[in-house]
Amino acid sequence: MCGREKRAVFEWLPEQIEQAKIISKEFEQGWKFRLNPPATKADIDSCEAALGIPLPPSYREFLLQWNGAHLFYTHKSLLPDGNVWYHEGRMFSIQSTHELFDFNQEERGDLSDEEWDSLILFCNYNGGGDSCGLNPAQTTNSEYAVLDCDHDSHPVEWRQAKIASSFAE
Repeated sequence: MCGREKRAVFEWLPEQIEQAKIISKEFEQGWKFRLNPPATKADIDSCEAALGIPLPPSYREFLLQWNGAHLFYTHKSLLPDGNVWYHEGRMFSIQSTHELFDFNQEERGDLSDEEWDSLILFCNYNGGGDSCGLNPAQTTNSEYAVLDCDHDSHPVEWRQAKIASSFAE
């Protein structure tokens, strides 16, 4: 970071959202941003139990600050089941504890256990299937590598597409 101290995503994200709001107004984009209220430890424990694998410390810390986020959306709709769907624009979502298991099951599709191998997809871009994932098989200091999980590629290829050493990075 060129002479600046590295900060975790949960530390710099609110500042970046404020800058994006200014840009959105200036260019009349109408983007909206939502940082969810914090998760509880019980929420995180339940999510980890459903996934069958612990979340890395930096993602857990993010969830304790904000249980997910929806960035760069323009509309939100209430679904029949009571959930909110954020859409339109260039939406970027970081999954909450309540969304993480279902999101991974949906994205996993028909892949075998060996093909999936404990990957945890934690965000998606514009609802188009492009995601970022955490790879517990690439661990440094209890943190999982972050992968670029392009929807046109296979998980084997994702494992070669490391973009960061941790969620915080």
